Amino acid sequence: MNRFFEENGITIDKKSGDDEILKQGTVDFYTFSYYVSSCESADPSVAAAEGGNIIGGCSNPYLKASDWGWQIDPKGLRYTLNELYDRYQIPLMVVENGLGAYDKLEEDGSIHDNYRIDYLRAHVEQMKEAVKDGIEL
Repeated sequence: MNRFFEENGITIDKKSGDDEILKQGTVDFYTFSYYVSSCESADPSVAAAEGGNIIGGCSNPYLKASDWGWQIDPKGLRYTLNELYDRYQIPLMVVENGLGAYDKLEEDGSIHDNYRIDYLRAHVEQMKEAVKDGIEL
């Protein structure tokens, strides 16, 4: 950021001791939501044709997708956990994760959603693997 500030004529008025005060105000853990991973293609026609998951990109041909086209990528969660922990070196907490699906309501009002259980199980298994990788989760 110092370079950005310098190149854009921005001056931060810092006093002696400000850096220590800022360092004391850092967070103790990092929370995030994880639902999908995304891919990119060097071929613009691929991304344009597919429209990507949520915010662009293209689908991964090796992954299954939910009813809404969100790619199901439990290993992507483990990868994300490793990347975030490597960067910030503080405990991580997944606060949201789940599967949207067209659930079939049975006559008795129940929903047999083994697909959702499988989705969550696969993601929890990858979280356990991340802990074995040394991630504080």
